[in-house]
Amino acid sequence: MLERAGEAQTTSNILMVAPAQFRHNFDTAKDNSYQERPEGFTDQELDALTSLDRHSAFAQMEGLQGKVEALDAETHELASVEFANMVETLQGKMVRVIVIADVREHDIPDSIFPNNPISLHAAEGGIAVKYPMKSDSRRAEKQLPIVETLTRDFGFRVAKVVDMSPLEESGDFVEGTGSMVLDRTNRIVYASFSQRTTPGGVEAFADFTGYKPVTFTSVDRIRKTPVYHTNVVMSVGNRFAVICTEAITDDTERTNVLNSLRETGKDIIEITTEQMNKFGG
Repeated sequence: MLERAGEAQTTSNILMVAPAQFRHNFDTAKDNSYQERPEGFTDQELDALTSLDRHSAFAQMEGLQGKVEALDAETHELASVEFANMVETLQGKMVRVIVIADVREHDIPDSIFPNNPISLHAAEGGIAVKYPMKSDSRRAEKQLPIVETLTRDFGFRVAKVVDMSPLEESGDFVEGTGSMVLDRTNRIVYASFSQRTTPGGVEAFADFTGYKPVTFTSVDRIRKTPVYHTNVVMSVGNRFAVICTEAITDDTERTNVLNSLRETGKDIIEITTEQMNKFGG
């Protein structure tokens, strides 16, 4: 269990992983309704891409490889431009941006989302936690030398690395600060259960850290689907919390979440489902 002292809730240091092969991930699209359906593909082609690995789908359907590779190139180019713009914007606001490079050989398209496979904590001289990921295609992201690069090149201290990956074998997942919204100061973890955020995964994190779990389920009322990650529904800052309460379908769970936020002194900013769908949370 982590030491009792709470951590700072916000930071002036941002870790970003530069895209090397970012593309539409058909594997993760199976339970993430927020991934846009790519244009120009038939239902049969999309079914093949989501049910098979890429190479098997290419072998099964003539012409599919060319269409996918064209989509990959366009998506990667857009992501690279947006990445550079975001780095520049953050630096312009006096935020220290630490950029770590991915390489094409890794073939991990979602590496630009490092908050899912790993989180970093200031407690006990620095702790890194690696998380159990639902998608096979995302588990390899934990091979990126993030901890080594931070300590060697940027002067950060990491005294301990906790690897929760063995939970993958039992089908328990908790995908970092996507699955969990952490109130680091008050040591509370807010978590919306989904295929990617299981009770066993959240419980394991809470047992290790000593954080109090506040759990619930959430549904996108427009898409009629479960919300895949908690950080789509809500976020917690120093003085306020942003939350889509209408996504929490159970009255008792909704009350518990709101009471926890109020008891820790947060001003509550409510957003609609439409705003949540634009990632306003």
